[in-house]
Amino acid sequence: MNKRRSKRAGYMLVAVLACLSLVMALTIAAVQTALRMRREVRKQHLVSQTSLLCETGLTRAADRQRDPNYSGETWSPLLPEFPGKRAEVSIVFLERSPNRCMVQVTAVLDDIQTKNNRVQRTLTTYLINESQSELPKGEIP
Repeated sequence: MNKRRSKRAGYMLVAVLACLSLVMALTIAAVQTALRMRREVRKQHLVSQTSLLCETGLTRAADRQRDPNYSGETWSPLLPEFPGKRAEVSIVFLERSPNRCMVQVTAVLDDIQTKNNRVQRTLTTYLINESQSELPKGEIP
């Protein structure tokens, strides 16, 4: 009778080890997925922040486009909500005329520590000076 009990106990031990292995594998897969999703959310946050920086640069260019001495600039805004990150926004006027100008705004968000997480967005558009515009209504420049 003892031999039967020891065989049953051996089978039970193997079954318990198999179940534990399965649970461990599922737990590891869940943790890896959670970490991957966390990195993706962080990356999307950086992309949206870079887009906002680009729009800020475009607004800045639109405010200063009438100044003939203003040809663009590059500045590094402080980002206290992103420790270890460096931002740089550059504004370049590609062409200018009295009633419109083409501006290119580039925003870069760099990771100073790892140097492998860089997000860059570039926006090129026409700015139209409505007070001097000679375009008929409805025409796209």
